Amino acid sequence: MKFAKGFYIADAIMGKGKTSASIDYINRSDVRERFLYLTPFEAEFERIASACSERDMVTPVEVKGRKLNGLRNLLRGGNNIVSSHALLENYTNDMLEYIRKYNYTLFIDEAYEAARVLDEDDLGSFRHFLANGEVSIDKRTSLAVWESDKCYDGTPLEEIVNMIKTHNILYVHNQALLWIFPVEILLAFKNVIVLTYKFNVNPLSYYFDIHDIKYQFIGVKKVGERNYVFCPVDEADDDSMDIISKVHVVDVDKLNSIGDDEFDLSVNWGRKDIKNSGGENLFKLGKNIQNVQKNIFKCSAKDFIWTFYDKKIQTEFGLVSMREFVSDKNIKKSFLACNARAQNRWGDRHYLAYCVNLQIHPSTSTYFKSNGILIDKDGWALVNMLQWIWRSAIRNGEEIWIYIPSMRMRGLFCRWVEDISKGGEQIDI
Repeated sequence: MKFAKGFYIADAIMGKGKTSASIDYINRSDVRERFLYLTPFEAEFERIASACSERDMVTPVEVKGRKLNGLRNLLRGGNNIVSSHALLENYTNDMLEYIRKYNYTLFIDEAYEAARVLDEDDLGSFRHFLANGEVSIDKRTSLAVWESDKCYDGTPLEEIVNMIKTHNILYVHNQALLWIFPVEILLAFKNVIVLTYKFNVNPLSYYFDIHDIKYQFIGVKKVGERNYVFCPVDEADDDSMDIISKVHVVDVDKLNSIGDDEFDLSVNWGRKDIKNSGGENLFKLGKNIQNVQKNIFKCSAKDFIWTFYDKKIQTEFGLVSMREFVSDKNIKKSFLACNARAQNRWGDRHYLAYCVNLQIHPSTSTYFKSNGILIDKDGWALVNMLQWIWRSAIRNGEEIWIYIPSMRMRGLFCRWVEDISKGGEQIDI
């Protein structure tokens, strides 16, 4: 399949060959074509580079202490590149010139966070700039504008300063910093091909609508025993998977009752619990996780992964992580962050505890709502949950057992399993 200049979305469930089809496309393309392949999975760097060895695909290395300089050098030389999402976020104008010069095609493996709330450290630095008059705020758009001649290159503040200088930071309600993906990057490429699942509920699709970016869906199909290729949507393989008999969800009222209400197990639920009761419900959740692992699953910590928020909360004893209230020393090393997408080393884990109730940040919702778009919050939460679950043995077609105490998240997952499966019976334990 050949692509004219434009934007393409390969929307297929995990494990349906999107990465393999990308490799096939790169290897079959004219030798004059140039590619930048972005993935959150560091383990994929070597795989992509090796599979595209005839195209001399390379990974940026540090130059003068920064990988961004390494990426700039590779783009300057017109190399084929595999890299992380994060490196392109701090682009420089000369990088855009190189991308246009060589007519690069961009592959985005897993859709970008088009809008992301920055952490407390960045917010603190920003407020310092604001107090010193180095930054101003456009009252109409909430856009941050850099006003200073002071140079922060080579300092820990360089990254946040560059984000401001490239007009990608909003100061929302004087409470949060919202980073917006710079559209200039995407428009610099000859083609952009996004590899994802359920693109219609991903903020990147809303972002495309805001910027009036037209795109076309493409499919993926299997050819032969192991090869996958891009194809028109009407020729694509079916997304359905017979996994209903491979997924076992804990159905024990006593253990699940902690997540019965709509916002139970959200970040704010945890924050209020620490403030109002010293973390009483968080300690209870920790006991539930230990009970499930030891008495329900009866598995070793080496075959177990669990997640909760790692947010820092201010208490009378100083800053503490929510995770510390929940964690037990026996499973401490089995923790996997709830936003983990860049780790494939958990594929041998069959027992899971997914103990969060994902709520999109209000500042993100505000940004899209101000542009006339309402986010599908349940769809967004489901896709993020699936990405976490797919770090486990299910990615290899093996059975998994999972504890999901949030009624909302459990319902979303179980309905999805039923919808995607071809047959069999849902098994609860």
